[in-house]
Amino acid sequence: KQDLHDLKEFIKDYAPNDYERVFGEIKNEKGKIDNSIISASASTENTTNGEVIANTLDNNPNTIWHSDWHDSSITLPIEVVFTFDTPTEVARLDYLPRQNGINGNITKFDLYITDENNIESKIFENYTWNGDSSLKTVKFDSKTVKSVRMVITGSHGDKVNKFASAAEFSFFAPVDEENNEVDRTALME
Repeated sequence: KQDLHDLKEFIKDYAPNDYERVFGEIKNEKGKIDNSIISASASTENTTNGEVIANTLDNNPNTIWHSDWHDSSITLPIEVVFTFDTPTEVARLDYLPRQNGINGNITKFDLYITDENNIESKIFENYTWNGDSSLKTVKFDSKTVKSVRMVITGSHGDKVNKFASAAEFSFFAPVDEENNEVDRTALME
């Protein structure tokens, strides 16, 4: 118990940006939709360096998708579309920014869903996240979707609002929040 306390204090003092990730966020995978039933496309990707959109569904935070930074004419908005093999009930989207830098970290976007009747609806406009590398989540009323389209309109980096990137995208089915609580008492002692 003392070792855990000492570790928490060390991280607070020497890596304050990691404290919340290590002790405050317990990754909640309940309801995660298997990425094997999802395909992705993007209006731009960096094929030269292998930073393709498929990397965002490979469950590997060390591979990334990045917009093509070799072509100086490419800029925001950039579109990413996720298509499900069959209509699937979705209530949450997680975005893990690249973990090896900040260029292209998504800070603002519009989100659209296409339902089982091929009707597209905008569910968020100008949704914002901070530009750091922590896991981001957007929850919404459960929808049965054929596809989800993200139009990226803001990003962080050495050239603000120029690039887009991601390590992972994950989709989640609705879960019973009442029975999904994690006991954090041991972590807070």
